[in-house]
Amino acid sequence: MIKDIEVVVFDLGRVLLNIDPKRCYQAFIDIGIPLHYETRLRALFFEYESGILSEEEVLQSVEDETEIFFDPTSFWGCWEAMILEFIPEMIYRLEKLAQRYICVLLSNTNRKHQYVFEKKFKQQYGKEMQELFDYVFYSHDVGFIKPSSDIYCYVEKRIAKPTSSFIFFDDLEENVRVASERGWNTFHVTSDLNRTLEYVDQLL
Repeated sequence: MIKDIEVVVFDLGRVLLNIDPKRCYQAFIDIGIPLHYETRLRALFFEYESGILSEEEVLQSVEDETEIFFDPTSFWGCWEAMILEFIPEMIYRLEKLAQRYICVLLSNTNRKHQYVFEKKFKQQYGKEMQELFDYVFYSHDVGFIKPSSDIYCYVEKRIAKPTSSFIFFDDLEENVRVASERGWNTFHVTSDLNRTLEYVDQLL
């Protein structure tokens, strides 16, 4: 068990919230986006989540490059299709952790997804998701994106606690690696939910 933890930092997708990116990209194919365009689409969404591109700029780029016109509601509906349900076992534990630690949400996300998952959380749990966190950092708001060290530095400055007092849960190895190099304690979340729950339970 790691001692002297003061700050618990959670990623969102696949940590607190189930997501299915394949569902999203299949939906794009279904509305006519060519399969070979997926790599470029991912790059555009990366810039969108970095706060570089707006919704309008993303859609305009896709239309210019594919020479296909898309109804905005249909297009963004495909992007939102990856958002599934929150993981109840993790939310239950998060509520308990919030009583003992500084709890932080650190997520690569975007305005469209933010609206969807915050609405979904309120529907599932009857309260605002932000109520469970002392700090919420979304990539599109802060202008940095994991695994850039800039976003970890930004979080450290805002929270002003020793990095050795942080424990960070994320599903991507690269994100975990960079945080670890900055002195954060880390836990790589995998598809083995019981493994994650057993570790979190040690903090309670």
